[in-house]
Amino acid sequence: MAPQGKITIAEDEAFRNQCVRVAVKEAAEKTVIVGIASTAAVMYLNQSSRWFRTSLGISGKVAMVMSPIVGTFFLVSEHTMSDVKFNPRKYGLNRDGSLATAPVQMNSPNVLKGQLMAHHRAANWAYDHPFHVLAGCAVPLVGSIFYSQTGHDHLKLSQKIMHTRVLGQASVVTLLLSVMFFRDYMDRHGRFKSLEDLEAEKVAKAHTDEIEAQELIREADMALKSK
Repeated sequence: MAPQGKITIAEDEAFRNQCVRVAVKEAAEKTVIVGIASTAAVMYLNQSSRWFRTSLGISGKVAMVMSPIVGTFFLVSEHTMSDVKFNPRKYGLNRDGSLATAPVQMNSPNVLKGQLMAHHRAANWAYDHPFHVLAGCAVPLVGSIFYSQTGHDHLKLSQKIMHTRVLGQASVVTLLLSVMFFRDYMDRHGRFKSLEDLEAEKVAKAHTDEIEAQELIREADMALKSK
């Protein structure tokens, strides 16, 4: 049992997960705003400026949309990550990680009366392994984009790589936002669980709390006897 006031490894890991979740959420919100503005600006210039329309190809125009989006995401996420570590209360977090995952309530939409189906288990796995999901989707997606470019014989290899990079960035950012919103939903409603699992967890938690209380009483008695 950890000494009073000391942060355990599990609590420190939970706090880091909170920092990442908050940073990604803040960055995603700002990225959406910047993405709308940059897309609108490029579309306006493409319609109103002949020079802009003829000077840049599709890859250059997409790059002008994506560059502010990617830059904003990394800038805001890094700034927020640093800020939340030093000011966790500002973001409604506890340094001990007690708010790392939302408690599952009986009336939560993620609590099911029957057994969990395959898609529920898949959602729980995706919630526990967001980077696996992102990598598993992004790598074949970018590969398929490059493969689709190989059919354009009129393009040079460098142009095909440029198109793949630009379209791949847009796809990965979209995937990242999707994973972020999915994790935010799961953070608010909890993992998918059956009523039987929830009741078993409550019994196990009550038993653990009882053991911890007995341990605290035993430690207090030993401290009194040692005086």
